[in-house]
Amino acid sequence: MKGKRIIGTIMQVMACVLGAFLITIALWAFLVDRYDPATGKYLDGFGRQLHKSAGIFGRDLSPGLIWEIFDTAIAIASFGVITGLFSIGNRLKR
Repeated sequence: MKGKRIIGTIMQVMACVLGAFLITIALWAFLVDRYDPATGKYLDGFGRQLHKSAGIFGRDLSPGLIWEIFDTAIAIASFGVITGLFSIGNRLKR
């Protein structure tokens, strides 16, 4: 039984590390924008071209609605997997 508790703890720690990593990547992609003087375009953290927008979340540049939806779907799915991993670790610890 002690082995299950250790595995459960490791799974919970792994879930926390993955969650922190996902938040770091999301913030980097959302907050970083750079200007490429060769092309005259603004790029986000993933290298996608940014366009003038209505200022979603206070930003005046956005990669576009499709990319915003795609990013949101990936974030929801990733946090679901991380939550599931943490939950399995919690069950193993009992």
